[in-house]
This record gives sequence, C-alpha cells and structure tokens, in this order.
Amino acid sequence: MHRLTIIGIVLVVLGLLGFIFPRIALGEERTSIVDLGPLQIEATEQRLVTIPDIAAAAAVGVGTVLIVVGATRRN
Repeated sequence: MHRLTIIGIVLVVLGLLGFIFPRIALGEERTSIVDLGPLQIEATEQRLVTIPDIAAAAAVGVGTVLIVVGATRRN
C-alpha cells in the first residue's frame, strides 16, 4: 500500500471520529473555590475541546483525495 493511501485512510477515520465525537475531554482540573481554614471547597472542571464540523469534513475530503491519488499512482 502506498504511503498516500495510508495517510488518506487515517485522515478519513479521524474525520469520521470528529463527526461522531464532536467534543473531546482533555482532562480534569481541580480548583479551590473556598478556603476558610479547615473548611475547603473544591470543584472539578473538565477541559473540553470542540472539533468544528468543517475541520472533520475537510479531513474526510482530503483523505478521500489522498486515497484516490495513492491508489492510482504506480511505481
């Protein structure tokens, strides 16, 4: 298999995953809200990254083009 075809397949899969899972949680962050001596109140916040639909569509489109170009090239 050509390198372009493999890169194209990876891009198509990542683009489809971007449509299926539009938000990715990167991790949790604990922050102290109240600190009054022995009394402490903490909150946990999740950091989310949103994948734009246009980026997922572009990955699928470019990946498809790379698959076609990689399949038609002959060495």
